[in-house]
Formats: sequence, C-alpha cells, structure tokens
Amino acid sequence: MNDLRRFWELLASAACCGALMAGSAAIDPVEALTIVPTFTSSITGATNALTIENSIDAAIGTIRSLYSNPGTVNIVYSACGGGGAPGCGGSFLGESDTVQVPVSYSSYTALLASDSAAHPTNTTLASAIANLASGNMPGPGGSVKVTPAGTQVVLGLPTTGCFTATGGFVGACGQAFDGVITLNVGQPLNYTTTPAGGQFSAIAAMEHETNEILGGGGQGSQLNNIPCGGSKTDFPDVGVLDLHRYSSPGVPSFSSCNGISAYLSVVGGAPTSSISTATPMAILRISGRTASSNRRSPPKASCPATQRPRPSSR
Repeated sequence: MNDLRRFWELLASAACCGALMAGSAAIDPVEALTIVPTFTSSITGATNALTIENSIDAAIGTIRSLYSNPGTVNIVYSACGGGGAPGCGGSFLGESDTVQVPVSYSSYTALLASDSAAHPTNTTLASAIANLASGNMPGPGGSVKVTPAGTQVVLGLPTTGCFTATGGFVGACGQAFDGVITLNVGQPLNYTTTPAGGQFSAIAAMEHETNEILGGGGQGSQLNNIPCGGSKTDFPDVGVLDLHRYSSPGVPSFSSCNGISAYLSVVGGAPTSSISTATPMAILRISGRTASSNRRSPPKASCPATQRPRPSSR
C-alpha cells in the first residue's frame, strides 16, 4: 500500500486523472481546485473542535496545491471514537467513503489524451498515455472505475455526489457531497506538523483520506473486490491505478493473491526511479505511524446503474 500511495502522490504532482488524476501544471500548479469541507457535529461539538478543523484545513491545503484543474469537491468530515463522538467500530485511524462511477476505457483514455494535448509540458501524463497499451485493461463488458470527484474535476463529466451534509448515503445520488471522511479521535493524535513519539499524524491521515476521495490510494484499485484467482471475465472492472500496475517491464499485473510482487509505473513498467529526476516523488510526505484497520460495511443502499457504493478505504 505504501507503493500505491507513493505512486499516486507522484501522479498527483504531475496532473493526471484517476491514476493520473491531478493538476495540469507539472511543477507549481496554480491552485484552481476548491475542496469545501463540511464538519459534522461530531467535530464541531468536540472540546478541541478548532484543533481538529485546523488539521483538516491544513491537509486540504496540501492536496489543493497539487492540482491546477478547476472544480469544486464537497467533502463531509466527521469524527468517531471519543470526545462525545460516536464509536468507530474498528481500530482504524481514518477512512473514506465514496462511490465509483464506471467510465468506458475508450472514453477514459480519450479524455486523458485531450487533457494531455491541452497541456503539452506535462510529460508524465504523455508518457502514461503512450504506455497504456502495455498495461491492464478492463475485461469483457468492464469499465474504468472513477470517483465522482475525479469524473467532475479531471474528466469534466457531469456527476453528482451521493452523500448528505450529515454524511448519510443516498442511493439515488443527486447530492452535493462527493464523499465522507472520518477521523478516529480515540487514537493518540498529533495535530501539528512536528513529529511526536507514539502519536499518529492527524494531518497526514486527512491528506491520505482526502486524496482517496479524489481517486487515489485504495479508491484507485479494484483488487480489494477481487478474490485470489479471480478472472477478468468474472471481475472485468479496473481502477485508475490498476491501469499502471506491473510485475516487470512490459508485463502487467492484476492479482489480489498474497505474495504477488507488483508495482506501479507510468513508463510501461520501467522502475519509477528512472523518472525520479524529472518528476517529483512522494509530494504528500505522508508521515507518522500506520495503523491496522478494519473496513466498515458499505452504505446499505443501492445506486443507479451508473454508480454503486464503494466500501470504505483506509
């Protein structure tokens, strides 16, 4: 998972969609993306509400700085695990909930190509597009799964969210909020940017989860939904990161089995270090300890044919 996150951070710095879903300026993008946080009463009612809110705002500022695509993403932030907040139902540090929008492979790649043509200085995006043919593709009848935030901000497709201002899931969608992020305040948290022994970084956790609402991390792969040995016929969909997963140069990897060695590359499977001199790596600087986590069940509702609930990603 650390490799997935590192690769996503690379791509976010270079302005792509989904696995390449980020701003169109290659080095110092003009901040055009707006992420609007809505805090539920589990945060606003906490004794340290301002501290929690400031850490979330700091995380949002980091993510926004990686994008130059114009657009607005609305996210509900909540807390659990202490200070009057409801119980968490698990030992996780943070989690994100959103849905997945199916986009045909041809449409997805065409929209990326259009973005690349509009931003010729983005060599990372151009390389990723040039090497798509050597990577994974959807199986029969499958599609590329993209979060609503990704489809709106980068692909430019009209998509509504599926969550209310209180974080409730609405199966018919048509809502203003693209996802929900929950911070476990029952964990030992450090709300500053100065590392502290024995504490988790709340800012880093919120950077990671906000990045997932935009389509990175666990929200960028379908492998969590596929059993070991599952075929492309039975599980034809791919995530935006899955398009760039390799086991060796030119050999795509798409397996959820334990012990499989795989990595992500925008250069047809060549090691990412080979482009590190031209492309910033690990921009988000995710730091602090990591916690084991248990997935929360997806919302108990059904989405229309174009969308479906996506289990929490942590």
